Amino acid sequence: MAYRGTKEVFGAPRTVVVTRSQSFLAKQLVGLHQTRRRVEVQLTELDRLLSGRRHRMDRRALEARVAEALAPRWMRSLYPVVMDGQKKDDISLSWSFDPEAFEVLRERELGKRIVFTDREHWTTEAIVAAYRSQWEVEAAFRQMKDPAHAAFRPIYHWTDQKIKVHALYSVIALMLVHLAWRQARGGGLELSPREVMEALASIREATLLYAREPRGKPRVFQKLTRMDQTQRTLFEILGLEALAPRVGNTAKWRGF
Repeated sequence: MAYRGTKEVFGAPRTVVVTRSQSFLAKQLVGLHQTRRRVEVQLTELDRLLSGRRHRMDRRALEARVAEALAPRWMRSLYPVVMDGQKKDDISLSWSFDPEAFEVLRERELGKRIVFTDREHWTTEAIVAAYRSQWEVEAAFRQMKDPAHAAFRPIYHWTDQKIKVHALYSVIALMLVHLAWRQARGGGLELSPREVMEALASIREATLLYAREPRGKPRVFQKLTRMDQTQRTLFEILGLEALAPRVGNTAKWRGF
């Protein structure tokens, strides 16, 4: 589900979209449960220290320890804490889990994301899709760190001008990698950009030179290496037949 509206954000009117996802809610509940367990362990340990009088805390020190335990998001509202006393010998602590506060939190905030944008002409679906595709941008940055394909480093330049040019053709290389990946996906191949590049790099061209006859030129035969099914599919999707070598330089070598 999504709710769309307009609101001033950072001094300018923006389109705001609030989404709610059951899968996101489920993930948050798992993380929240783990955080609650850690908080309850810490509060229980504080309670044990105070009950056994085996501590050196005064009221201020206890408040600092409780604040540290309740530092994770939402924990302060879920665990009301009451402290009595001021000195080491008379301070006490009581705490509990508030199920009503948890239900309010679950209904009001959990499972929701807030996205704001200046693309007011986009549909709500397009705004949400663009936000959820941010992983592709992150994957592109990881690709540029990959030393095998479209790597940004090493940079063998020293001046700002040449470094800018290097950055330009690195981005162009990344764009070409992703265009090939996109075409592969459109053709039904569920491969990563790295897998596409590795499959293409494995397609090689062999040049065979045959001994010269008494009256004639050396025979030259060029052919691509044998391709597996994935390579053959990529070959066809990207239209690489137009770049493939001719089968020899004489008619008798065709179909070798």
